[in-house]
Amino acid sequence: MISMYEIIMSLPLFKGTSKQQVSCFLEQTNIEFIKYNEGDTIVSAGEPCTHIKYIISGNALLSTTLHDGNVSFSQILDPYSVIMPEYLFGMHTAYPATVTAKGEVSIMQIIKRQYLDLLSSDPIFLINYINYLAYRAQIRMKIYQPLPMNSLSRWICSVAGNIADRHANNNTLTAQKNVLCTLFKITPEQLDSELSYLTDIDKAVITTDASDPGLLSIHLKF
Repeated sequence: MISMYEIIMSLPLFKGTSKQQVSCFLEQTNIEFIKYNEGDTIVSAGEPCTHIKYIISGNALLSTTLHDGNVSFSQILDPYSVIMPEYLFGMHTAYPATVTAKGEVSIMQIIKRQYLDLLSSDPIFLINYINYLAYRAQIRMKIYQPLPMNSLSRWICSVAGNIADRHANNNTLTAQKNVLCTLFKITPEQLDSELSYLTDIDKAVITTDASDPGLLSIHLKF
């Protein structure tokens, strides 16, 4: 069985730590472990981010809506994911998305004040957090580079780049074709061309709903 030490040392913001560092962390930090069942809400969009939250076991669905609910984005967060830690500090500290449990999920969380103490206790914790924030900024630049300015394809990837987590899969943007045409003031033919471009550069797989051919599911790859 995997020990608590091994689990914590595998978490994104604890990479490179030693068993001694983790032991000290466990002694000095009030850690909460919370279990959720299928469909339970782990965090809600608009809720303030007051804790670092890790998925210890199970999977969670992150979902959010855009443009008055006409467009939705979702992804599956895998075990050892950290839930949107970039909203713990800064000017905007409310979660932009809702996260719900898919099956049984175990969460480990650390309150902001104690996580701040942890960041100042050893450079490895601070470096891991900075690296995470840097990755979030850099992935956005990476996905923008091959895409034309002011294009639907660029916007689709920007949505994913701003929300998606590196420990996530099934990144999917869903919308009606006519909604996307209206938003970007393009014709259905131009929409098809943009989506074909995303497919051609291996950035997405496009599917439609058999019961509603106008509903697009854009499964992003990056």
